Amino acid sequence: MKSVAAFCTDAAGLQYALFGASGLAALDPDRGFDIRIFGTDDLQIPDHFRGLGIGYQQLTAGSAVTRLTKDGPSFLPETAYLRLLLPEILADQYDRILYLDIDLTVLHGDIDRLIGADMLNKPIAAVRDYNQWE
Repeated sequence: MKSVAAFCTDAAGLQYALFGASGLAALDPDRGFDIRIFGTDDLQIPDHFRGLGIGYQQLTAGSAVTRLTKDGPSFLPETAYLRLLLPEILADQYDRILYLDIDLTVLHGDIDRLIGADMLNKPIAAVRDYNQWE
């Protein structure tokens, strides 16, 4: 099973995505998953981060995301919707996708174990955002 930890961002959020991605890389240098940042901008990943195994893939958002951005909440950037495209775009490359928001910092834990968790034959697993606890 090939897995990826994925972040979606634009140029404005790249430093945050790199911070989170480098934290994952430092936490588990012998990891069994790829770390990739996805975005619609032509972004360059500095050599230091590429040396940690962090890659970047530019995506074309497409009309569905453009429509969601236009009709959706005005505070959400286009990159917030890119996560919805990842399963289709990455279907031939990865069996599992762990999507992480760019404002997330992983301090400890076994990410390989999380990625490999039994999802009880469900296609999607998620956690609630702390803002949804009310």
